[in-house]
Amino acid sequence: MKNTKSLILVIIVALCLVSPAAPKTESDINAKVAQLDIDKATLDDVIRIFGEPTKYIWGKETFTKDNLPSRYIASYPDGFSVFMLNGQIAELRFAKPGAGYIFKNKLQIGSVLDKVLEVIGQPAQTVEGQPNKFEDGVLYKDIDGRKGHCFYESRKHGVAMWFVNDNVHELIIDRAQPTQGKE
Repeated sequence: MKNTKSLILVIIVALCLVSPAAPKTESDINAKVAQLDIDKATLDDVIRIFGEPTKYIWGKETFTKDNLPSRYIASYPDGFSVFMLNGQIAELRFAKPGAGYIFKNKLQIGSVLDKVLEVIGQPAQTVEGQPNKFEDGVLYKDIDGRKGHCFYESRKHGVAMWFVNDNVHELIIDRAQPTQGKE
């Protein structure tokens, strides 16, 4: 019996050493995002690349694919979602480390603000303690007086980021010119 247990343990260790590692989530999601023309893609394109969303939501409402409003979120597991507006992508959103997306091969959920500014560039203006007005090139710090809550958007780079305690909490890839829609 003792030899059998030892043999099983040796086999398990050997399998662990020779088994190829699972593909990295980061490369998978980055490859999928690269396939998507965010300025032209429709929901069908999103589904073709990422699969069927787990749900469609807007606010507290949930929808089926057959009754979608002009604005909704197509939600996927691991903190990835797609904001759709009038049948086209408005934003790709990554809100958990498990979403795995790496912007410009340098920035991801958890990246520090200083690194973001190094990669994206310094803001044209920094506003502290005020409401977020989502202005391009403006770094909003301590939004509404909430210490550590920040937002920075660079339309030139097509990205916006929410920060908590100077770390990227949500990374958003923006469409160049989303069409306006009704709620």
